[in-house]
Amino acid sequence: MDKDILITHAPQAPYFSASYYKKFGVDTYIDLHKRIGDKIDWYNIQFYNQGDSRYDTYDSLFNKSIGTFPDTAFKEILKSVPLEKLVIGKPVT
Repeated sequence: MDKDILITHAPQAPYFSASYYKKFGVDTYIDLHKRIGDKIDWYNIQFYNQGDSRYDTYDSLFNKSIGTFPDTAFKEILKSVPLEKLVIGKPVT
């Protein structure tokens, strides 16, 4: 792979929810990372646009997600994807 090229993805956080998407037979970004994560430089996770009450507190953004998409808070995603591959996307206003 050419080291002058960066490959990044910007999925919304729910796409890391194995327990939600597996019931529909859909792969998640955890599955993608297992298959080709070594080729992706980082994931800029979108912790926005999932409704007004998602990822709206420190605890639900970093420690434990709430609602429809379990296991998608930052520290929960860290269980499957290394820290050096994760970037948080969150509007400040």
